[in-house]
Amino acid sequence: MSQACVALGAFLILLGSLGLVRFPDVLTRMAAVCKTSTLGMLFVVVGVALRSPGLTGKLVLGIAFVWLGSPIAAHLIGRAAYRSGAVLSPRMRHDEMPQK
Repeated sequence: MSQACVALGAFLILLGSLGLVRFPDVLTRMAAVCKTSTLGMLFVVVGVALRSPGLTGKLVLGIAFVWLGSPIAAHLIGRAAYRSGAVLSPRMRHDEMPQK
């Protein structure tokens, strides 16, 4: 069971890195990496916790930091990229961000 969790987590992280290469702009790349890496990390940590139950407390603390930090970091990176003008894809049709 633990090997299946680790393998699933590694596969999700691989999908996120594939999205990083394939998607056209910063916002879609960031969404792909943030979502898949967070869920992939959860599966890897659950697999490790099943394998060695003595580390469960530390692993729960580690995954809590990832689950709190990853969306915040992705939001800040996306906002900074948008404000610098590096975000907009030619396929973007509607911009809902208010202009200053």
